[in-house]
Amino acid sequence: MIVLRQQMNDTTTEAGEQLKRDIVKLTTEYWAANERAMLLALLGKELSKRYPLRDALRGQGLGTYLSSVTGVRIIRHPTNPVVVGAIPDTAPRKDAIDYFAVESAAPQIVSPLYDKGLWFAFSHPISEGHIRTVSLDPAITYRDAPITSTASPGSLIVPREFVVPKGSLPASERNQLIQAHIKSWLEQNGIEEARVIARPSQAPQKSSSLMEALISELSHEEQTRVMLPLDVVAKLIGIEKR
Repeated sequence: MIVLRQQMNDTTTEAGEQLKRDIVKLTTEYWAANERAMLLALLGKELSKRYPLRDALRGQGLGTYLSSVTGVRIIRHPTNPVVVGAIPDTAPRKDAIDYFAVESAAPQIVSPLYDKGLWFAFSHPISEGHIRTVSLDPAITYRDAPITSTASPGSLIVPREFVVPKGSLPASERNQLIQAHIKSWLEQNGIEEARVIARPSQAPQKSSSLMEALISELSHEEQTRVMLPLDVVAKLIGIEKR
């Protein structure tokens, strides 16, 4: 029994060391090709192809785990702190902003393929100390709750490393990465893609007022928290979107 336990510990240790070597390798290769930080969302996607990542990280977030990896540095975007990347220790020292991609003045927008509620779950930042869960019925919605809370029956966890906040990548790249993350998440949870495809009514439409434009960018949970005086509402409804 003692020998078997020792063998299991050795196997676990080797798997952990291999994970760390892969993190350094992926981060270094990405830096060599792009000279910018590899976003944790992208790093998590690549690692998920090789490992059952939640088990490999032993319940930690990817950012927390990286602090124990020798050979990489964590870089946080100076104006958008939810955007976090990793660079190799060999990368030159410079201002944090210079490690991230610059959004073009007129980015190409890719219409979401998936239901808006699900899209928001993979694109809105998760607060520190919280986990995100998604419920598919009766409508697709997400909920953020403290890590210590109990998940609702039937809800599914969205790994933090799968979330790609606004401003972390040029728009077209970001949308493509979000779609890839959703597809991977669906496969991991055995969900048919047809179940979460955006309905025709969710297709992007030109809003007739500033109010409609603002509301369309909020999730259902965020909409329930909006409180505005009626005179402000009337003004927003009356302003034609330019």
